[in-house]
Amino acid sequence: MILGIIKSNIKHKYAMRFFPLIFFIFFSILSINLIGLIPYSFTLTSHIIITLFFSVSIFIGITIISVKSHG
Repeated sequence: MILGIIKSNIKHKYAMRFFPLIFFIFFSILSINLIGLIPYSFTLTSHIIITLFFSVSIFIGITIISVKSHG
């Protein structure tokens, strides 16, 4: 399912290159949110600093990958 979504949004030759990154991000956020379903626990993504950390780190990582790819 995730690979199909990636292939429909990214060129075919780059889809497998970014698959591990997107797969890790998807399952880390999924598992963090599923832990929040356990009684007497909370989701880490409900805190703005965690969401900000995810977004900034992904932005910096994609920027570094883009600079290396395109010069």
